[in-house]
Amino acid sequence: MSEEKKIVKELKENEDGITYLEFSNEDLAMLGLKKGDSIEWMQLKDSEVWKKVNKIDMCI
Repeated sequence: MSEEKKIVKELKENEDGITYLEFSNEDLAMLGLKKGDSIEWMQLKDSEVWKKVNKIDMCI
């Protein structure tokens, strides 16, 4: 049986009144993301959340 992992975060607000979440590099890795990825969150049940990811690949 696999162990369920959860990340619990507190909403923060910047000076402009925009609400945001901060994620550590460990949090991002756990979600399969990297810095710069765009994420949309949608809550389905009390604590069940799904993510829609639009990964950003930069080429120079």
